[in-house]
Amino acid sequence: MFGKGCAFTGHRHVEDADRGRLRQRLSETVESLALDGIEIFYCGGAVGFDAIAAEVVLEKRERLGIKLCIVVPYSGQEDGYTPDQRRQYERILAAADERVTVSTKSDRNAYHIRNRYMVDRAEVCVAYLAFEHGGTAYTVKYAEKKSIPVINIADSI
Repeated sequence: MFGKGCAFTGHRHVEDADRGRLRQRLSETVESLALDGIEIFYCGGAVGFDAIAAEVVLEKRERLGIKLCIVVPYSGQEDGYTPDQRRQYERILAAADERVTVSTKSDRNAYHIRNRYMVDRAEVCVAYLAFEHGGTAYTVKYAEKKSIPVINIADSI
């Protein structure tokens, strides 16, 4: 894919009470970024924040002329998902404009490769960073190290 990009990163666990506000804030952010020229949204395809972000992009895709690229760390990422999570994942994958798998190994490093892949193609990073550890914190620090602006929507939820 070619164009100005946005990388999403966020926690897998999202409180039920926060989902509506998170979806609304994501909707506003995607709209604003698209109007500023962002064309491609890179999403890791995990449950929680990733799935919500992907759904928001898909809802706005046609009207805003944007694209969704799902970046999968390895084939079988969904093996531990519940049946409902797996169905959601499969719907998102089927609807995405592009799917990229970055590793053949199902290890922790595959997630780092995925996160760096997304940030390396982005002009901005939209995060749902509620606590400073784990893959989301790693990705935000990587984006900051590369001088990529980070919008942490957890601050406004």
